[in-house]
Amino acid sequence: MPLALTPEHVASKKRIGNLKESPIFEILTTGGLYLNVLGKGGGWEVIATGPHRAIARYISEQRYPNVIWTELSKSDWVDPRDFMPMVPKYQELTDRMRALQGV
Repeated sequence: MPLALTPEHVASKKRIGNLKESPIFEILTTGGLYLNVLGKGGGWEVIATGPHRAIARYISEQRYPNVIWTELSKSDWVDPRDFMPMVPKYQELTDRMRALQGV
């Protein structure tokens, strides 16, 4: 079953950074899940998920240390110690979504 994300599932989408020459977008679903996705030649690839943008960005940075954030959202900063217990759950969710994409 492929990962299908349709417009009615997207509450917001914005460009938040780059990985090498590829753009990274943050998608907030209508269910409240944040996805960091890498734009790839007209397609996209999930690189991280989380219930808060700080968790998704943390997972992105762990997997891709060369990520460059161009949009910072300082008011949403969360101390990593506060969300560390949730990280393994969302790393696993990220892995499942990537598997659905065939990545």
